[in-house]
Amino acid sequence: MREQNEKVIVQIYDALAKGDFKKYFSLLSDEIVYYAAGNCQLSGVHKGKEEIAKLGALTFRETQGTHNVVLQSMVATNAYVAVVDKWKASRKDRNIEMSNILVYKLVEGKVAEIREYIEDEKAHDDFWS
Repeated sequence: MREQNEKVIVQIYDALAKGDFKKYFSLLSDEIVYYAAGNCQLSGVHKGKEEIAKLGALTFRETQGTHNVVLQSMVATNAYVAVVDKWKASRKDRNIEMSNILVYKLVEGKVAEIREYIEDEKAHDDFWS
């Protein structure tokens, strides 16, 4: 199960890198819940694929498509995968790059929950304000 969960997460990041949102959403549970850290327009609890799609569209629009996330490392159990990823983006003549930790809960081979932990919450919030 651990290896299967790792494969799902690799597919998630691969789909994001390729802009393959059909593949990305196929890896999410219909009841997906994303706990986005920080205190900005992206923060909060996002439930369901529709809300995740709106969040992605907002991110794309605000960064004019410059938002990029790369998987750095991961460790998996039979139910969870903890990931360190690095993201960067440009917005309003500002640039940002930092690492975050995300914990993915998988149920029946699909991502059911994502919890995000930001490396530098103040810089993150300032960037998105």
